[in-house]
Amino acid sequence: SKTSTVEALAPGVEIWNDGDAALSCTAGGANVIGIRFVHTGGDSTARGRSGPRCVEVFEGQLTVERCSFTSKVGSAVMAADGGSIVIRESKLHRCGRCGLIVVLGGRAECLGSELVENALNGADVQSGGTVRLIHNLIARNQQTGILVADPLSFVHVEGNVIRENSRRGVTAQKCGTFLLVGNKVIKNHNIGVIGIGPWEQTSSLMIHDNEISGNIASGLWVQRGDALIENNLVANNGDTGIVAFGSSSVLRIRKNKILGNEGAGISVHSAKYLELEFNEIGVQSIPLPPSHMTAFIMGMHERLGLESRVHSLNDAVCWEINDIYHDEKEGGNTGFAIEIIGTKAKIFRNEMKNNGDGGLVICDGSQVEVEANTIAKNSGPGLTVRGPETRCCTKGNRILENVSAGVELCAGGYWVGMGSDVVSKNEGDGVSIRNCVPAVLISSITLKGNRGNGISVDSNSSAEVDNCLVVRNLKSGIRAEGKVVICETTAAKLLHNDILVTDTGKCTTGGNPPMKLN
Repeated sequence: SKTSTVEALAPGVEIWNDGDAALSCTAGGANVIGIRFVHTGGDSTARGRSGPRCVEVFEGQLTVERCSFTSKVGSAVMAADGGSIVIRESKLHRCGRCGLIVVLGGRAECLGSELVENALNGADVQSGGTVRLIHNLIARNQQTGILVADPLSFVHVEGNVIRENSRRGVTAQKCGTFLLVGNKVIKNHNIGVIGIGPWEQTSSLMIHDNEISGNIASGLWVQRGDALIENNLVANNGDTGIVAFGSSSVLRIRKNKILGNEGAGISVHSAKYLELEFNEIGVQSIPLPPSHMTAFIMGMHERLGLESRVHSLNDAVCWEINDIYHDEKEGGNTGFAIEIIGTKAKIFRNEMKNNGDGGLVICDGSQVEVEANTIAKNSGPGLTVRGPETRCCTKGNRILENVSAGVELCAGGYWVGMGSDVVSKNEGDGVSIRNCVPAVLISSITLKGNRGNGISVDSNSSAEVDNCLVVRNLKSGIRAEGKVVICETTAAKLLHNDILVTDTGKCTTGGNPPMKLN
């Protein structure tokens, strides 16, 4: 089929129309370049495919470049029924409805354009639409910047600036596949990005390498859907940075920087399974300059010995050297770094620092593995485990310099330390146990230099302490207001600390590890 081209030969060419559409493509192909279209007609009560629009593409392919489209009562551009449009360096603006609407199998690619100041959404995708939005400005629309609302739609959103929309920046609801990559979603007047499932696999909703910042409400909200959320900056939003929930949801949240939000950094409720890996929450690492990198390498050599054939160091030594030579920027969230509520999760190698309510809180029946994290300098407890069905297993974590207790167990929360945890220099107790029955097992951890007790057990709790190093805590090594059993391995490692048993307490020392794990 033949392709037609209509091009303005001089600036300022305008076409005004009060009919059904100012420009219509129903077959073949066409190119339109450098023309301003203004549509003043159409039925303002019609909806969907019948709604008023400045440009319609129902068959064939239309390419527009350096054009401007406005519809006083309808949308700027509509693609439907298999029609396809490519929009380059154009304006879809000041419309009575949406800038771009794609429905009923329509296809659209919008590149380097402006979808701004429309009465509804900047881009609206429904009923099996397929859309690519690349390097556009999508701003100041009166509803949502981008709305996707159909399980058969496929949408790729990359490199856009999505800002100052009166509701959300992006809403992806029940869409077939949605990719949000490399965008700036900033200063929208509600949630920055919301994904509402269900989706069946993590490949359906992928959100990575975006900046999601300065939005009035939460940064990112994922509801009832599987998702991969990776390598985003989620900062300075008016509520929690990332919120996720849904009983069938499987979530992977990794390598994000989550800073300065007016709520928790991450809050996950009642999800099926969650993996949190390599996130920086309340702190942002700054790449080392060459001089510091050299010092770091030399520090490693000192520990290894220049002639040593050993090629690895244990985690504790690597962390110690890294603390000396790395730089970071503080950016605490006002709530907890991470909230896990009624969810099975694995939390691995995250940094949780400088947050207002505390580091990590696990509650309401959650079952969580916590391994190789740094939880430091938070204004509340480092780790809180709360609730009678809540279980937490830790290994190789550093819980340091928190304003309250290092670890707080309460209301029946159950914690097992499986080895190599360091709980040090916290302003309160190293481990505080309140209202916890059955007995809590504290195993294979180091409790050093805390300003309260190393371990404190209240009168409504019991604990069994095995193979722990308890040294130089400001008050007692172990304070027993309830029942405490201390195994021989721990008794031999109480250095510069005593055991204080109050009138309500009972303490037994010696013997083999007396407890079977619940």
